[in-house]
Amino acid sequence: MIATSHFIAEKVQNYCWRESKVIHPIVEIKEYQQIHSIQNDTLTLFTHGRLEAGKGLDMIIRVFQRIKKEELKKKKEGILSVIPAQAGIQAWIKERKDDIELTGLDSRLHGSDENRINLIIFGTGSLESELRKQGIDVRPFDRESTFPELLTGKYGHILSVYCSEIDGFGIAPLESQMAWFSTVILDRAGARETIVTNVTGVPVWYLVESEDEIFSTICTYMNKKVFPKKMSNVNFYHHKDYFSLSRLSSDLLSVINKTED
Repeated sequence: MIATSHFIAEKVQNYCWRESKVIHPIVEIKEYQQIHSIQNDTLTLFTHGRLEAGKGLDMIIRVFQRIKKEELKKKKEGILSVIPAQAGIQAWIKERKDDIELTGLDSRLHGSDENRINLIIFGTGSLESELRKQGIDVRPFDRESTFPELLTGKYGHILSVYCSEIDGFGIAPLESQMAWFSTVILDRAGARETIVTNVTGVPVWYLVESEDEIFSTICTYMNKKVFPKKMSNVNFYHHKDYFSLSRLSSDLLSVINKTED
């Protein structure tokens, strides 16, 4: 019996009492051009795949909303810090209306400034309508057009996030890194088996243990445009040959030959 990951092999052992030979699947390699001109300072989080329970979409949304809440809190604190405590807010604003408009504080007070973080979920599935009802930006996924669009630079800095607890392997995160997107992955299911630790380069992948660690990692990146130093770096292009058709063919032939013997 062949399993696509050790995660699946363990399930086969638990439920069928049979050992499996692990042969990881292939990923279609397509070269993309890196972003050369980021047009704004926004951080766009995205994920793609089947929109189903167990794919971690709820966790990604919670982290996104938590970050938005923190950003709003900072925004309010920043506004209040420039308003004299002894003055009534409305009277202070009316008295200094011209100065406020000149300094840009007017847009901050009315919430019209650009968002520092956005979330886009690409894919289709049974959760699509529910996600839309929550106000989530849900779009169809087509690798031929979606990745090039994200790489134009108009979405600012790009970070892909995957929190699936059911994926047998995890091809979607590999596809993202293939397109030069740095990626944060929850350390669950089969996706962890695509990680090569302690290999530096760009893009980078980070394997995180919990929802809180995803939150802190994204916040660090937002504020410093770098990831926490303690985390392991990995570069897809250092091990892309492993996910090639030639490697898969070799592994399958090896299993067939042993079976015949």
